[in-house]
Amino acid sequence: MANDVFKHARKRGHSVVENALLDDCNLTGMAKYLLIQFCSHRDGVWKINMPDIIKRSKNGRDAHYNALKELIHNKYAARVKVLEKGKFIQQIYIYGQVKEDVAEMLEETIQEQISEGYLVRVEFGEPLPENPEMVSEGSKSSENPLPENPDVEIPNPEIQYNINNQRKNNKKENTNIYINDIAKVDDDKRSFSSHSLNEEQLNVIVNTLREATKDDLTDRSFKSVLKKVMDKYNQGKVSNFRDYLITALVNKIEDLELRRIKENAKKQLQEDKLDRSMVTRALSEHEYTGKVPFYDWLAS
Repeated sequence: MANDVFKHARKRGHSVVENALLDDCNLTGMAKYLLIQFCSHRDGVWKINMPDIIKRSKNGRDAHYNALKELIHNKYAARVKVLEKGKFIQQIYIYGQVKEDVAEMLEETIQEQISEGYLVRVEFGEPLPENPEMVSEGSKSSENPLPENPDVEIPNPEIQYNINNQRKNNKKENTNIYINDIAKVDDDKRSFSSHSLNEEQLNVIVNTLREATKDDLTDRSFKSVLKKVMDKYNQGKVSNFRDYLITALVNKIEDLELRRIKENAKKQLQEDKLDRSMVTRALSEHEYTGKVPFYDWLAS
């Protein structure tokens, strides 16, 4: 928990419980309690951490973390994992009683991290596991679960980010990658109910992420990942194109890094074997005459 950061999406200076939160039948009482605990935090007075919150209640650790999953599922909270070259840096939690405020701060946080050169994995509206004790009937029917995919970690359901401030990246025609060069976009193939992104929005997302990964991936590797993601997007297997592409790119970077480590280790092993071979050959080429030098110790 040392690398966890909690950010309150609150625009008021005092703690007031929203009626909409209390009346939300998709939330359990435990989830509402946990969110109110989060929102009672005052900057500079108490640093939020889950172990401390758990101590304030008789409910166990699992109950609290299940409630946190419930808040993420219902979009009262978001979790952002920040990575640098595939390595985990920190985890940011964004929470609030108004879902729109959480979404707004989430967008700002994502843009801030990407502008600093980091990659992010976002959980916002992630489906809960099929557990009747944790998920109410209304909650089950209100969210569409994501399809299973064993190849790539499934990101969360779709959240529409405001991408107007990213359009400037589209002006660099020489370095931009356009989805029409990779795969044909066919809206008729998409079977999920969320709003589809248009071609311009897809191009903005692609070029923003290409800029963020230019030091880690070649154009060939990036296009290879993009083609696979576009294929699944066109088949309706991807709810959130941006999150899915980010996850696929992070996995590719990690795979390449692991491959480089293995290749370097193999190269070093071959060099060691070559050195031993040269020593062995040098010894075998040395002619043994059987003559032993004789020293007249007495004469000396």
